[in-house]
Amino acid sequence: MEGKREFFKTKKIKFISIFIIIAMVVTAIILIYNQRQSDKKDQMVIAQKKERNQETTKQKQEELDKEAVQEELAEDKFSSEEKASAEEKALAEEKALAEEKALVNQKKTEEQKKIAEAEVEKEANNNEALNKNTENGEITKEKAIEIVSKIVINKKQKVKVAYDHTQKRDSKDYYVLRVYDDMTDHISTLGWYYVQVDTGKAFEWDLIEDKLTQIN
Repeated sequence: MEGKREFFKTKKIKFISIFIIIAMVVTAIILIYNQRQSDKKDQMVIAQKKERNQETTKQKQEELDKEAVQEELAEDKFSSEEKASAEEKALAEEKALAEEKALVNQKKTEEQKKIAEAEVEKEANNNEALNKNTENGEITKEKAIEIVSKIVINKKQKVKVAYDHTQKRDSKDYYVLRVYDDMTDHISTLGWYYVQVDTGKAFEWDLIEDKLTQIN
């Protein structure tokens, strides 16, 4: 009898143990299932939130793009107006420069005209003096060139002698002659010589001391 009791007692313990184990397993399964469902729910919430964030970000980006386009159009309009203003200003400055240049050229032309007229008058006066000297039996400018050439060209064969002007010095009239080298693209002045109109005497002019030294 005692043995039967022990047997049933052992069986009861085993049954309770098995039931507890099964209950624990079922509980664990339920917990795992619930956890997975919770995780899925959380993932769905995260996904929905992410999607909403992406949508919001997209809308904000579209708004920013729209604002950027509007700003760019405004800048282009401003740039066009600024460019037009700059071009107008540049044209005005160019016109002013052209007018100033034309005025300078006109002034320069007038000055050149005056110089030319002065040269013509000087040449006329020289010719008048030469004609007067010729009428009085005095030597001509050609004779003066010949006199100086005979003196200078003996020393330097390549030099040339040219009449420049007539000058009164110490109450005496002189032909002023230039002696120079012809360098093709320019002339190099070597010296200045004076020939007295009434006597034919030749002088070399010392430019520094402004003194005439007779050479014949």
